[in-house]
Amino acid sequence: MFEAAQDIATPFVDNHPKTLTLHIKKEARKGRVLIDIYRIRSGQSIVSPYSL
Repeated sequence: MFEAAQDIATPFVDNHPKTLTLHIKKEARKGRVLIDIYRIRSGQSIVSPYSL
């Protein structure tokens, strides 16, 4: 699953380098939006945007 997300996200980010990034560290983002493809790996968790 991670590889599929990476295959989709990488060209998308490459086409929008001024606004998007795949870098986790805030210092490396420099005001760009993180496309977080790393939370779909086994053992990772994330709060659903619709959770209460």
